[in-house]
Amino acid sequence: MNLGSKLKKLREVKNVSREQVSEYLSLSLNTYRKIENDERIPTIIEVQKIAEYFEIDPVIFISKENENIQMNKDHSNERQKNNTSDSQMLNNLLEKIGCAMENQSKLYEKQILLIEKLIDKTEFQNYKK
Repeated sequence: MNLGSKLKKLREVKNVSREQVSEYLSLSLNTYRKIENDERIPTIIEVQKIAEYFEIDPVIFISKENENIQMNKDHSNERQKNNTSDSQMLNNLLEKIGCAMENQSKLYEKQILLIEKLIDKTEFQNYKK
Protein backbone atom coordinates (compact mmCIF):
# COMPACT_ATOMS: atom_id res chain seq x y z
CA MET A 1 0.00 0.00 0.00
CA ASN A 2 1.45 3.37 -1.01
CA LEU A 3 1.44 6.53 1.13
CA GLY A 4 -1.48 8.12 -0.69
CA SER A 5 -3.66 5.05 -0.15
CA LYS A 6 -2.65 4.88 3.51
CA LEU A 7 -3.45 8.56 3.94
CA LYS A 8 -6.84 8.17 2.27
CA LYS A 9 -7.63 5.13 4.42
CA LEU A 10 -6.69 7.01 7.60
CA ARG A 11 -8.81 9.97 6.55
CA GLU A 12 -11.80 7.76 5.83
CA VAL A 13 -11.43 5.83 9.11
CA LYS A 14 -11.29 9.08 11.06
CA ASN A 15 -14.22 10.34 8.96
CA VAL A 16 -12.67 13.69 8.10
CA SER A 17 -12.62 15.61 4.85
CA ARG A 18 -9.65 16.38 2.66
CA GLU A 19 -10.22 20.03 3.53
CA GLN A 20 -9.88 19.34 7.26
CA VAL A 21 -6.64 17.41 6.84
CA SER A 22 -5.15 19.89 4.36
CA GLU A 23 -5.96 22.75 6.73
CA TYR A 24 -4.27 20.95 9.65
CA LEU A 25 -1.21 20.32 7.48
CA SER A 26 -1.20 23.96 6.30
CA LEU A 27 -1.41 22.78 2.69
CA SER A 28 -3.64 23.85 -0.14
CA LEU A 29 -6.37 21.37 -0.97
CA ASN A 30 -4.75 20.79 -4.37
CA THR A 31 -1.38 19.94 -2.78
CA TYR A 32 -3.05 17.61 -0.30
CA ARG A 33 -4.92 15.86 -3.14
CA LYS A 34 -1.61 15.34 -4.94
CA ILE A 35 -0.20 13.61 -1.84
CA GLU A 36 -3.28 11.43 -1.46
CA ASN A 37 -3.15 10.55 -5.19
CA ASP A 38 0.60 9.77 -5.00
CA GLU A 39 1.50 12.63 -7.34
CA ARG A 40 3.60 14.27 -4.63
CA ILE A 41 5.64 12.81 -1.77
CA PRO A 42 5.07 14.47 1.61
CA THR A 43 8.02 16.15 3.32
CA ILE A 44 9.39 14.84 6.61
CA ILE A 45 7.59 17.63 8.45
CA GLU A 46 4.33 16.78 6.66
CA VAL A 47 4.74 13.10 7.57
CA GLN A 48 5.23 14.10 11.21
CA LYS A 49 2.09 16.28 11.12
CA ILE A 50 0.12 13.48 9.44
CA ALA A 51 1.24 11.08 12.18
CA GLU A 52 0.23 13.57 14.87
CA TYR A 53 -3.16 14.23 13.28
CA PHE A 54 -4.05 10.57 12.88
CA GLU A 55 -2.31 9.51 16.12
CA ILE A 56 -0.03 6.99 14.46
CA ASP A 57 3.67 6.27 14.50
CA PRO A 58 5.31 8.10 11.56
CA VAL A 59 7.63 5.14 10.93
CA ILE A 60 4.62 2.87 10.56
CA PHE A 61 3.00 5.37 8.20
CA ILE A 62 5.97 5.49 5.82
CA SER A 63 6.86 1.81 6.17
CA LYS A 64 6.21 -0.32 3.09
CA GLU A 65 6.07 -3.53 5.14
CA ASN A 66 3.15 -2.45 7.29
CA GLU A 67 0.07 -2.62 5.11
CA ASN A 68 -2.40 -2.58 8.00
CA ILE A 69 -2.04 0.74 9.77
CA GLN A 70 -4.33 1.60 12.62
CA MET A 71 -4.82 4.65 14.76
CA ASN A 72 -3.35 4.24 18.25
CA LYS A 73 -5.94 5.82 20.52
CA ASP A 74 -5.64 3.16 23.23
CA HIS A 75 -1.87 2.90 23.33
CA SER A 76 -0.77 6.31 24.58
CA ASN A 77 2.10 4.98 26.74
CA GLU A 78 3.44 2.91 23.87
CA ARG A 79 3.00 5.90 21.57
CA GLN A 80 5.00 8.13 23.90
CA LYS A 81 7.82 5.57 23.98
CA ASN A 82 7.71 5.30 20.19
CA ASN A 83 7.68 9.08 19.81
CA THR A 84 10.75 9.35 22.04
CA SER A 85 12.62 6.68 20.11
CA ASP A 86 11.39 8.17 16.82
CA SER A 87 12.58 11.58 17.95
CA GLN A 88 15.95 10.14 18.86
CA MET A 89 16.13 8.35 15.51
CA LEU A 90 15.17 11.54 13.69
CA ASN A 91 17.75 13.57 15.63
CA ASN A 92 20.44 10.97 14.89
CA LEU A 93 19.47 10.97 11.23
CA LEU A 94 19.55 14.77 11.06
CA GLU A 95 22.96 14.77 12.77
CA LYS A 96 24.29 12.25 10.24
CA ILE A 97 22.87 14.30 7.37
CA GLY A 98 24.54 17.41 8.82
CA CYS A 99 27.89 15.60 9.05
CA ALA A 100 27.53 14.30 5.50
CA MET A 101 26.75 17.80 4.24
CA GLU A 102 29.74 19.20 6.11
CA ASN A 103 32.01 16.51 4.62
CA GLN A 104 30.59 17.20 1.16
CA SER A 105 31.24 20.90 1.64
CA LYS A 106 34.87 20.22 2.61
CA LEU A 107 35.24 18.00 -0.45
CA TYR A 108 33.89 20.78 -2.68
CA GLU A 109 36.35 23.25 -1.13
CA LYS A 110 39.24 20.88 -1.91
CA GLN A 111 38.01 20.43 -5.47
CA ILE A 112 37.78 24.19 -5.93
CA LEU A 113 41.34 24.63 -4.68
CA LEU A 114 42.58 21.96 -7.09
CA ILE A 115 40.72 23.58 -9.99
CA GLU A 116 42.16 26.98 -9.08
CA LYS A 117 45.68 25.49 -9.00
CA LEU A 118 45.12 23.88 -12.39
CA ILE A 119 43.87 27.17 -13.81
CA ASP A 120 46.88 29.04 -12.38
CA LYS A 121 49.27 26.41 -13.75
CA THR A 122 47.61 26.49 -17.18
CA GLU A 123 47.65 30.31 -17.28
CA PHE A 124 51.34 30.32 -16.28
CA GLN A 125 52.22 27.80 -19.01
CA ASN A 126 50.25 29.81 -21.59
CA TYR A 127 52.00 32.98 -20.47
CA LYS A 128 55.45 31.39 -20.98
CA LYS A 129 54.59 30.51 -24.61
